[in-house]
Amino acid sequence: LLNEIKENRNNSKLNALNTVGYKELFNYLNKQTSLNDAIEEIKRNTRKFAKRQMTWFKKDKEINWFKEPTLEEVHGFIKEKC
Repeated sequence: LLNEIKENRNNSKLNALNTVGYKELFNYLNKQTSLNDAIEEIKRNTRKFAKRQMTWFKKDKEINWFKEPTLEEVHGFIKEKC
């Protein structure tokens, strides 16, 4: 990832590169933070992003969540819905 970011250093303002991992390592390359701090920030921001995603998905009533499903359970669910 770091090599990819070095290659895209001039594109750091693009919205597509303003994502977890990229922005923290751009800060590292711009000497705004250390590599260790950037890595810790990536970990923290990844957890926050995952939590926001789960919150968003849980609001969608059309999503069916399975806890350790069997193949038969999933197959039955699909057959019922189709």
